[in-house]
Amino acid sequence: AVQYHPEFDPGWMAGLMKQREDILLKEGAFNEKKQFDEELNFFSNYKNIDDKFILDKYKDLINTSKHTLELSNWISSIKN
Repeated sequence: AVQYHPEFDPGWMAGLMKQREDILLKEGAFNEKKQFDEELNFFSNYKNIDDKFILDKYKDLINTSKHTLELSNWISSIKN
């Protein structure tokens, strides 16, 4: 299972990846170091990337309204 953290933006995820690089590679979360580095580069620099293919790949992660929708819905439900 994965614990959901809608408050984590891509920059935060990049920091977590840096801290856990050895674990992520050892546990097979990435097929190889090159793949890890590419993902880390994206999350570290997502605001400066203009490659449509790459941005489409991660569109749900970088769209704040989408990755926080569940949290927003929950907050709305408890207000009513």
